[in-house]
Amino acid sequence: MISIKHALIALLVVTLGCVSQQEPLLYVKIPGHPEAYQFSYDLRETVKISSNGDEAIRNALLSEGAVTFLINMTEDVTVSGQYSVTVTNIIQKLKSYQLYSGNIMDGYLVYVYDDARHVWLNATGETAPRMQGAVVWLDAAAKSASVDFENGAIYVRGDTYQNLVKAGDKLALIFMNVDENTLKNA
Repeated sequence: MISIKHALIALLVVTLGCVSQQEPLLYVKIPGHPEAYQFSYDLRETVKISSNGDEAIRNALLSEGAVTFLINMTEDVTVSGQYSVTVTNIIQKLKSYQLYSGNIMDGYLVYVYDDARHVWLNATGETAPRMQGAVVWLDAAAKSASVDFENGAIYVRGDTYQNLVKAGDKLALIFMNVDENTLKNA
């Protein structure tokens, strides 16, 4: 039979465990913007994703009038769809942020390279890609999650679908100038 003392200790441990866990932080509010931006995963974890140059990435995105997203379809259709969803999430956040910041880009282009047929595709079919503005590659051969600036292009990498989404959110956070210090008191 459990004594009252043991029952109270067990209740205290369970209560402390519940109190010490933080709720996931899924929204960020930017001063001067009327809306809060929603993210898929806890921002305290997302912001920790590796990046080799937040300032260079932000400058590349802000200095151009457009963004070209490139997806290499080397995997199955599901993976290509996941990359497309990630690009859509990134574009939605960037468009909203730009709207309230007064710096609206001319366009967002998305191209998919079909590795099996060796052709580039856009929403209407086969095409020759016209790179405009900043170039963002979604890397299908990633070994880990990261957002990197290499050879003038931005690489969004994820070794799983969840990490790919987090890396896409990390790119949006970089663009919004949100880092670990910004989130410390959240």
